[in-house]
Amino acid sequence: MQEQELPIDIHTNKLLDWLISRRHCNREWQSQVLTIRTKINNAIQDMPVHEGIMKLLSGTYINYFHCKKIVEILKETEADSKNFFGSYGSKRMKDWQEIVKLYEKDNVYLSEAAQMLIRNVNYEVPSIKKQIAKCEQFQQECDKKVADYGKAANSIRGEFQTTCKQLGIQGRRIKHELVERLVELPAIYSKMAGNAKNLESAAQFYSEFVNFVLGEEYPGGCIPLLKYLIKNGNTSTYQWVHKEPPLSIEEPPLDIKFDDEPEDDAAGDSETIDFGDDTGDSIDFGSLGDADAANIDFGDITLEGGGDIDWGGIEVVNPSAGDGAGTEEIDFNISLEESGIVVESSGLEGGVAKGQEALTILDNPSTRNTLVDEIKELESFLKIRLHEMRSSSSGDLLSMSLLQDAPSILQLQSIESVEKMLSDLRGALTDITDQRTQHLHNIKHSPKYVDLLANSLKQKLAAAEKLVASQEVVGQRRNEAHSEANELRPKLKLVIDKTKQLQAEVTEISVVSCLVAREGAAAACNTPTSRGFSQTEKDDIVNEHNRLRNIVALGKESRGNPGPQPSAANMRKMSWNEELAKIAQRWVDQCIGGHDACRNTDRYYVGQNSFTSMSSNGGSKFNKSSSVGVFFSEVTSFNNGGVDKFTFSSSTGHYTQLVWADTHLVGCGSISFPSGSWNKNQLVCNYGPGGNMVGASVYQEGKPCSKCPEGTKCDAVDTGLCA
Repeated sequence: MQEQELPIDIHTNKLLDWLISRRHCNREWQSQVLTIRTKINNAIQDMPVHEGIMKLLSGTYINYFHCKKIVEILKETEADSKNFFGSYGSKRMKDWQEIVKLYEKDNVYLSEAAQMLIRNVNYEVPSIKKQIAKCEQFQQECDKKVADYGKAANSIRGEFQTTCKQLGIQGRRIKHELVERLVELPAIYSKMAGNAKNLESAAQFYSEFVNFVLGEEYPGGCIPLLKYLIKNGNTSTYQWVHKEPPLSIEEPPLDIKFDDEPEDDAAGDSETIDFGDDTGDSIDFGSLGDADAANIDFGDITLEGGGDIDWGGIEVVNPSAGDGAGTEEIDFNISLEESGIVVESSGLEGGVAKGQEALTILDNPSTRNTLVDEIKELESFLKIRLHEMRSSSSGDLLSMSLLQDAPSILQLQSIESVEKMLSDLRGALTDITDQRTQHLHNIKHSPKYVDLLANSLKQKLAAAEKLVASQEVVGQRRNEAHSEANELRPKLKLVIDKTKQLQAEVTEISVVSCLVAREGAAAACNTPTSRGFSQTEKDDIVNEHNRLRNIVALGKESRGNPGPQPSAANMRKMSWNEELAKIAQRWVDQCIGGHDACRNTDRYYVGQNSFTSMSSNGGSKFNKSSSVGVFFSEVTSFNNGGVDKFTFSSSTGHYTQLVWADTHLVGCGSISFPSGSWNKNQLVCNYGPGGNMVGASVYQEGKPCSKCPEGTKCDAVDTGLCA
């Protein structure tokens, strides 16, 4: 690839600023775009039916490159309107050609394309990628939540099943099932009462020990209820209190409400007492509907003597004979107090166990708690006694002397026997404090406990169901995020493809416009009469620049409109730069003339002055350094008031670039080539950093070299310049 065909790489973020700062585009390009957009909106209202046009206009932002393609399509559809001179009479074609021209004016299309590239690269693509990443992250979070919810729901269900298993229920109709389990209590109590008989030796051991230590029987006896249970079993509380069994027992009814549970036909049938099949083995009382059958026939029984009972030698007094007539009271001479007979109150209440007394001692909450306390009391005694026996040495005379007068049951006990007592006691305590037994006991005696227990189980189910519902909601949201991500991926690909396409189109047209191939140049340009500079010519160019700049810096330039020109305090001395010279030579070698649009470097903006002259063949040689004086001659039109704040003018632009204070590098290119009977001479000088920046100062007014940039000082030769 030839040097003049090398592309320039520009960062996307800086593309628009670069185009504006290098004056490829106008700063007011946006107002021009608004006019173009209005014309595009009007033009698309009248379009021919064409597949290519429909594809271009659908779902995309129409830019310059679309407009050019539309013009190419219209050349086919509007071919009939083309006249002899090659122009089109179709209004459609004229509208779109005008739009293309407006785009190309001041390179508006480049500004718009640069903005689109920046927006897509910096905002659109990152935004869509961020949305996709957010959706993917949300999917991962949802997957984790779904797993956590499922795990938590299974854990709660497991707790529910474990609790139901402990209670022996299925968990469908919780209250009904809990109440049905109460039929197990009698068997449990019976087993506990049977195991309590194993505690007889421990209870006797404790009682004898207490009596021995106190020297007399403990008032009321030790652990009386436990002894009673061992001896009599699980009797009613009535029998424990009154020392005699009741005539009848009327247990208090269960006060449990099932209003909050649905009725179940199968369960309802099971709660009904089954008296058997009425059509089977039923009792036949005969026909009770007949009046005759309603009377019992005792046969031919007659009552003699008026039906009085014969009492033997006992005289029966007629009660109708009066209060005093023949009345005698029989005195059996028996005292009720001496006989020990207690006269019950009238009625049927005597001997009937009701309320709490109708409950067994293991079922009654009061006696049950007392029994637990007594068992723990006995346990504490056995523990202490076992500790004492283990702590005592075999030769402990004091212990032996203390137990010499003790009952044999105390003297004969060993560590092993006490350990067995303690083991049996702990087994009994475990039975009575068993969790399931306690649940059943509380269920029977506390309706509120039933409600709490049932509600606790129901809350577990409700919590599990809520977690499952949340799991479904999160799963649905996860699917929505997945769908959204799937919808965004094609959109992202489309934006990236469109951006790459736009980048390629901008690059292609920029290269074509900026780096014009030499094929389009005049044939004579291929055989130039001279090109480039000798070292002497380079030095002459630099010296001429510094001479003219020094005149201005010292305040010796009297010309202007008005003049004179003020002195410069910060104007730098120039030197030759080969990079700038190569860029300038690359441009003039194309023999096109004008200014090079692609002259800038990565380090700075490059200014440019261009000069063209004609000379006769065989005439005087092209004096290149004298061309610099032509640039400087524009000082006659420069207003000295424009030094502090530059305003561009085409009549003084060459002069202001030449004396721009910050510019200190120059590189030029030149070529002379035949043009008919004349020689055409072109000189282009590039300046770095470039000047003519609108709003900036050409140089700072003041004493020469009084404000030289850091690292520079006043030159010894050109005393007004900083070197």
